[in-house]
Amino acid sequence: MDKSLIRCFGISILVLTISGCSNTSQVGQNGLITGVNESDIEKQTSALTGLSGDQTNKPKKREMTKPETEFFPEMPKNTLKSKQFNKVLSANKIKFKDGSSIELIGIQTEKNSIRREFVEFQPENCQKTLEAILLDEKNVFVEIISGDEEGEMYGYLWIGNSKELRNVNALLLQEGLAKVVRISDVTKYDESFHVIEQEAYRSKLGIWKEIDKK
Repeated sequence: MDKSLIRCFGISILVLTISGCSNTSQVGQNGLITGVNESDIEKQTSALTGLSGDQTNKPKKREMTKPETEFFPEMPKNTLKSKQFNKVLSANKIKFKDGSSIELIGIQTEKNSIRREFVEFQPENCQKTLEAILLDEKNVFVEIISGDEEGEMYGYLWIGNSKELRNVNALLLQEGLAKVVRISDVTKYDESFHVIEQEAYRSKLGIWKEIDKK
């Protein structure tokens, strides 16, 4: 598939789903996602799903939906590590049963004392939503960008299985409880995350509800 076409699909999505790969994809040893190839990606980006699905653990103001779209083209293949979820530590930090933790990157969920902020963050609401998202998740997958796998990690959190995965960082953006932030010149999900953020802004969700009144 042409790279520009894949990129086009990437910036049109809200949250990821890997589906329709039940004959090839599986979670193997060490929690690695296996069997996802270019042919699978092409199939996944050929059709988008709608805003529907399980309403369990939905926030008060917005339905906690199933993944609405098919696939992040930027999604790494064979690089996810399986972890056993323990508890949510804060609005963007999760602890695992082995004692390690991950801080979600690419998003900002709390006020930064260094920068002037134009939104009112809702860290308590964000933490509750994160807890709702992970309530029934025993095993999750981490995409480590930096840090120690056995200690403190920084990266992206994925939930689901080999047939369907959701990016938790993106789910918080979707609910309007986080905004996109770069930790370097460019992070791998910038374009996809920006589209999700803009949709939450237009819908006046979470931190964007009062933004035009200031």
